[in-house]
Amino acid sequence: MKKIVSFAALLLSLVFASSCGKESGAVAGGKKLAAPEIKIAALGPTSFSIKWSRVEGAANYEYEFADTKASTDTTVLTLSDLQEDTEYTLVLTAVPREGSADTQSEPAYINVVTSKVEPLPAPVITLGCAYASKTVINWSSVGGASGYSYTLGSQSGTTKETRMEFTNLRPSRSYTFTVKALSDDATISNDSVESTLEFTTEGDDIPALIISPSGTGADYATFEVFAMPEMTYYQDMIPTTSLITRTEEEILSIYRDAIVDYAKSQNVSFQLAMASALKAGSRSFKIGGLVSELSYNIIAFGMDVNGNVTTGLYTKPVKTTRTGYSDGPNFGSCSWFTQEVYLDKQYAATLGLNLTNSFFTRWKGDNVVSIKYRAFPTETFLKAFPTMDENAIKEILNTPGYSTEVGESLMSMVNDRDGLMKVTECSAATSYTVAALAKNASGEEVLLVNSIGTKSIAEERTWFVTSLGVNTNYPPTSEKIIASFMGVNILNVRYGLFKTDNISEVPKSLYARLVEEYGHDVTEDQIAHVNDGGLGFICAAEPNTSYTLIATATNTAGDKLTKYSVGSTTAATSAPAGVSRNSVRNDGNVIYYSIFDVIPGMEGRTVEEKMPFSEDELWREIHNQKLLER
Repeated sequence: MKKIVSFAALLLSLVFASSCGKESGAVAGGKKLAAPEIKIAALGPTSFSIKWSRVEGAANYEYEFADTKASTDTTVLTLSDLQEDTEYTLVLTAVPREGSADTQSEPAYINVVTSKVEPLPAPVITLGCAYASKTVINWSSVGGASGYSYTLGSQSGTTKETRMEFTNLRPSRSYTFTVKALSDDATISNDSVESTLEFTTEGDDIPALIISPSGTGADYATFEVFAMPEMTYYQDMIPTTSLITRTEEEILSIYRDAIVDYAKSQNVSFQLAMASALKAGSRSFKIGGLVSELSYNIIAFGMDVNGNVTTGLYTKPVKTTRTGYSDGPNFGSCSWFTQEVYLDKQYAATLGLNLTNSFFTRWKGDNVVSIKYRAFPTETFLKAFPTMDENAIKEILNTPGYSTEVGESLMSMVNDRDGLMKVTECSAATSYTVAALAKNASGEEVLLVNSIGTKSIAEERTWFVTSLGVNTNYPPTSEKIIASFMGVNILNVRYGLFKTDNISEVPKSLYARLVEEYGHDVTEDQIAHVNDGGLGFICAAEPNTSYTLIATATNTAGDKLTKYSVGSTTAATSAPAGVSRNSVRNDGNVIYYSIFDVIPGMEGRTVEEKMPFSEDELWREIHNQKLLER
């Protein structure tokens, strides 16, 4: 419970009495000074600062705080050595110049609640590898941390790194590793809680090669390979869907033949060409151009310059993130203002930009009168606001020169149905955080914070795509719409077709749940069409109506991906017959789905003339797909 530091009635009466006394002795013709308008300049757990505009005719300012009376001739006041999460009251009065006919102002009051000292976020631990002679543990960087303390059995210590390597463990032994972030400033934040990792070392000691993943993004992965300096090897990443269909011997044979063929094709000695294709010793790698939200396996195997495979196949699984994903902060919400931060390749292309160097922000509101905002690199944002102190963020946004204000002429667009969209140019493979402070006509204020991650390559690659639209080969286009799916190594698809207006209030983040609850499954015999040119359904629809197709696909590695497409029928050329409930059947049953008008009226056959799929949307030749199909 917050502690309240308040003033006794006697103290307040003395303040008013002091004010009245000056008035009664004032020289005729003077005026009462205006009361200072106080604002919070800075707020912390054990201190706060206030500021006010200089009052015309004032020589100084008297203030009462926590049983203390004092004066200042500045317009800024800092009070320290306070209690955290505690409410304080300060009284401020403008005092006229000596000999002036003016009288002191009415007292101005401000109540301030000091912030609470929150712990830093806990680090997220990743186990790179676990062998008796080499165990590698990584964890996420924490903004505001001066370092990290760790324990492993009887070992303990501190480090400024986000990686530890242990070389003196025992095989087949269970261990517990803990790490916590240490606060850089105890007046702002406390140390984080401990993160814990339990693991068991391998029974065999350190192998010829060790693969240690260190991070993934939407289209890249980073990892280390540990090997003896004299050993040469080859490393790569392949989709798990391709790996699980082949034996280790087949994988090694495919790669060996490809590397040897490459070496023979070069106009240099065979051994020199082989050496250029192989790596030696421990190295760090970053492989880009991958597909988002897909499981991969990092692979490595020993190979000498004569073309001989010298070890078995070593693998380590990883999974890429979704496009735009960032683990940066996302908080704040209200009913009258929204902020959406996203990547958009189509709009970016019209501006000469792409997914690596731009992101978009859309603001939509109701009676919003002002928006102040700023985009930070997420790393900078976390260092500036390690405890996510909303008052500190608001103060930065309210400080001239530290933020941008949306022009008054653009506020009508913010309050329009489509909202106001803004593009921000930025750097590749970087996370950004956008903070926006909005105020409505009623004087309410809200702070929204969202993060976004740019890509390392401009292309957007996926392993499943949907398409929805009319096709003149299947008339009438006012009453039929074509829903299509296409993918790589798809095991099953669950889909739903909805009137767009009926799901307009459903966040896209809930589309997967929506189709899971109200959707239908593509039959097993139709999945082959999804993987070979695409599968389309003819759907009964209403004229001049927008529909949204939502589909969740699962591939043979168990990855799930939800995609959606929006399409519309054309206007009726003549008065159409109403589409009755009996015309939207599935398995002979009329479908009623609460507020959602699901339209499953599909004829259940493959459309011979497929809907067009953009090559930019579907990269069918996934990394090394051709190589593995040799």
